[in-house]
Amino acid sequence: MPPQLAPVMVVVRRHHGTVNRMRKTNLLARTAAAITFSVIAFAAPASAHEGTIGDAGPFKVEMITPDPAGVETRWGNGEVEFHVEPGTEVVVIGLEKEEMVKIDKEGNMFYNENSPSWWANQPDGEVPANATAAAEASWVWKMAGGSMQFHDHRFHFMDGSIDPTTADGATIFEFGLPILVNGEAIELRGNLVFDSALDPTAAEKLKENTATPTPMVDMEQPTPASDSGSSSGVMALGLAAGVIAIAGAGFWFIRRR
Repeated sequence: MPPQLAPVMVVVRRHHGTVNRMRKTNLLARTAAAITFSVIAFAAPASAHEGTIGDAGPFKVEMITPDPAGVETRWGNGEVEFHVEPGTEVVVIGLEKEEMVKIDKEGNMFYNENSPSWWANQPDGEVPANATAAAEASWVWKMAGGSMQFHDHRFHFMDGSIDPTTADGATIFEFGLPILVNGEAIELRGNLVFDSALDPTAAEKLKENTATPTPMVDMEQPTPASDSGSSSGVMALGLAAGVIAIAGAGFWFIRRR
């Protein structure tokens, strides 16, 4: 073997050693992530009641209807969390009366990838062509643990302003969320309520946006008749000056000859 190839083989050996170390590191990282995910999944039912739920803002949900037997719900501005007892199946119905998400009797959450409501409630809001209300449900597993949380525009404040006279405790709008509990149709009803204490800065901003409306701008400005006449006069004077200049230049040329 030529001596000059030895350094190359040393580099290759070092490279393979680095790759092996990287593979071991990645394997450890994946194992740690899997363990962490499992711990979170099993701990979800116990810890899900901690913290807030929903988008930030001066709004909260006050339910009108009670939770069905075997189901516990938590609501926020645009989000809801279901906790379902084993042996109970819950299916949430979308805006087009299609099945959107569900928890089966074993506590697994699924979303229907053919549900237009599911995609419309995602951050980008883009609905794929296959997602139609008439399409057969195609369930995709999302998580285990007997609970599910999802975003829904039906109880989400999405305007950029609010009436400045709105007082704390005022109902912004009433909403309904149809579900099936073990096949039985139930509608969960509630109110989205204004509460400035939840986010005073956002509450002030929403009221300011309404109090100072954007002025209207008239894009069509008719030209006054006097302006039209002035423009015609200027054009006539310019034409006359041009004729005089040409005539003067011709006279000077003749005299030079």
